[in-house]
Amino acid sequence: MTLSKYEYYRTENGVLYCGDCLEIMPHLEPVDLVLTDPPYIVGAK
Repeated sequence: MTLSKYEYYRTENGVLYCGDCLEIMPHLEPVDLVLTDPPYIVGAK
């Protein structure tokens, strides 16, 4: 499988893929850290 069909955006720093993570992740290189900052808004009323 080629990841190019899932490629959404590319810069010199990395690539953004758009697709089903269960299809894409097995083809990616291993990583040591994933840092996210989602807007969870836990407890907001």
